Amino acid sequence: MRPDDERYFARIEDRLDEAWDVAEAAKRQGHDPRPEIEIPVARDMADRVENILGIDGVAERVRELEGEMSREEAALELVKDFVDGNVGDYDSREGKVEGAVRTAVALLTEGVVAAPIEGIDRVELLENDDGTEFVNVYYAGPIRSAGGTAQALSVLVADYARSLLGIDEYKPRDEEVERYAEEIALYDTETGLQYTPKDKESKFIAKHIPIMLDGEATSDEEVSGFRDLERVDTNSARGGMCLVAAEGIALKAPKIQRYTRDLDEVDWPWLQDLIDGTIGKDGAGDGDAVESGGGDDAD
Repeated sequence: MRPDDERYFARIEDRLDEAWDVAEAAKRQGHDPRPEIEIPVARDMADRVENILGIDGVAERVRELEGEMSREEAALELVKDFVDGNVGDYDSREGKVEGAVRTAVALLTEGVVAAPIEGIDRVELLENDDGTEFVNVYYAGPIRSAGGTAQALSVLVADYARSLLGIDEYKPRDEEVERYAEEIALYDTETGLQYTPKDKESKFIAKHIPIMLDGEATSDEEVSGFRDLERVDTNSARGGMCLVAAEGIALKAPKIQRYTRDLDEVDWPWLQDLIDGTIGKDGAGDGDAVESGGGDDAD
């Protein structure tokens, strides 16, 4: 850094310290509801990520990884830190998954949008019909501000954490698969998506995604066909889920595939069918097969 630049930033730091002292003196007078300054100081992106989440140790680890790898790779590397307990203070497995997912979204959005805290409502463990457990990530509408890559990577991070923790995959019921397709189409009609997958693509994703994508209702309009499902809390469209499935997984499949190939614990071979548009040609997918030999569906 040039000497002039160093002096410039040093002056900013000095003025910040002066303003902080004034604010602390004002707070000590006891006229405000809270006695402490509520806005933490963030000197770099790593600080912003830690401050927005309130997870101790994140900033230090992010700084260590920043010079070695891309942010996407760092987000995946941090999963191991959460699982091993080196970052964060979580007693439960779902807590570790949630911490890793929120941190990944915060890291990819540089800690400047609401998606990491308001776009992810919670992570929980539910039960498959065979008695095994699976991870359910409960998304909310503000996940939109994260963008498709961060949305899709949040799913990959959740699956990576699931695998490291020894939790089984999500095994969807047939009516849940159908519900995903109906719901995504309904959300697109009401609100609009940047990319709208075909019904067969939505069903294909629902069948193969190793974690359950869930979320809160974001509209009053309800689905007509697959209602009152046991493991779905609402009959309305779940906007956060629709965004992650469509603008995340479906739209960003080629980008996400680059990272799945480097993870021994994660196996998403079904992404290739999604990328190539070959869903149904060899019996894969949901039975809404694409006949070879031409036509719009083949394209």
